Amino acid sequence: MWMKSRKWAFLLGVCLFAVLLIAGLLLTTGERFTAYAPAKQTSHEIAPVTPTPIETDTSDTPAVSETGTVSVLHAFRTDSVEKQVLWQVGKQTIFVQNGQLIYGSGAEAASEQTLYTWNAPLSSQAWLNGEYLLIGTQLISGEGNGDGYRGSWLIIRTSDNPAVFGEQKMFFGPDDLLSTGLAKEPSLFFVQWRNAEMVEEFVLDPSQKQWKKVEGGGIDISSGAVSRTAAEPYQLAEPKVIQLAGESTVYVFTEPSGMIVYYTKPYYMVRRYDGYHLLDAQLMPFLDGRTSQVIGLLQDQSGKEWMSFLSYDPRQADDSFLPGVNRMEKFMQSAFVDEHGTRLRVIETMSSPGDVILCHPFLYHTPSQNHSGVTRFMCNRTTPLKERMRFDREDGTAYSPLELSIKRAIE
Repeated sequence: MWMKSRKWAFLLGVCLFAVLLIAGLLLTTGERFTAYAPAKQTSHEIAPVTPTPIETDTSDTPAVSETGTVSVLHAFRTDSVEKQVLWQVGKQTIFVQNGQLIYGSGAEAASEQTLYTWNAPLSSQAWLNGEYLLIGTQLISGEGNGDGYRGSWLIIRTSDNPAVFGEQKMFFGPDDLLSTGLAKEPSLFFVQWRNAEMVEEFVLDPSQKQWKKVEGGGIDISSGAVSRTAAEPYQLAEPKVIQLAGESTVYVFTEPSGMIVYYTKPYYMVRRYDGYHLLDAQLMPFLDGRTSQVIGLLQDQSGKEWMSFLSYDPRQADDSFLPGVNRMEKFMQSAFVDEHGTRLRVIETMSSPGDVILCHPFLYHTPSQNHSGVTRFMCNRTTPLKERMRFDREDGTAYSPLELSIKRAIE
């Protein structure tokens, strides 16, 4: 009996000890499992720790697209100690640091290549348009009266192996610009800048590696006119494309004020037409083999149509082909004075059956309409030139009859 009581006492003591041990554990860990108990989780994977980014001044740094296509303005100093990233696709970057334009293809310094070096600290701005990066550097700041170029412009191709493939100094720098515009196809950069009392417009085609003045794009500020575009970069709408003979292509960018016509063949031309729209265009070759001209059918805001070579002022366009125009009065009763002061007028030549008329091959001529009711025929033979004419031959007896007639007329 005593042994049995002792056994129960021992078991009771073990149970009491176990209870006290569990209570002690609960008291020491209860706060953690109650006040800060996490929500129910279905996975026991450890979440990755995200490092806190280092704070930097990015007030002048635009977001760079992974596709390499942004149209925002980026202003920076060429002597910036911090990296000024101008372009980035994956691990490839083009940035400015310590007076150098650098291309990097990886995280290691060994993968970096210097594309350009500035010899002085200067203010610059950059624009990215497709695969082309344009950097303008202000060479003369403020209202400096010193002669010389005010801006230097770099063209960088970012595709394949990035490199600077064009540089041009101009009488305007990035600080002188009033507005900038971008076209995607073809890749074009448009700028407006103030030159005395005029606002002039230029375009840069990276494939041509040079700025070209936009004909008809000048604005006279003294007359009260203002710049037609906003100060911030703007995107030109997709152009109307007119395919001409050969490889000649006309691009027409429509704007609220009118249009901009652009092409590089048969020659490099860009012109702004305010108040007009281009309906169609055609390549017009010349008889003597000179560079062909592009003639266009224009329409003004009233709906009236005009025909004009696109390199000319549309206000001098020819409307003689349009219905309702008195061609007799326009061409035969009135004289037209050309840019050299020569008076031109149509003369009617009367003839009879069997007559032959010899005329200069460059003379504009055409048969009149047959209103007699009797069938008639006229043979109009054309003879092409064997070679281009020359008026400075060393051998005076080598001139052709056509060259001689022209020389005599000139003399």
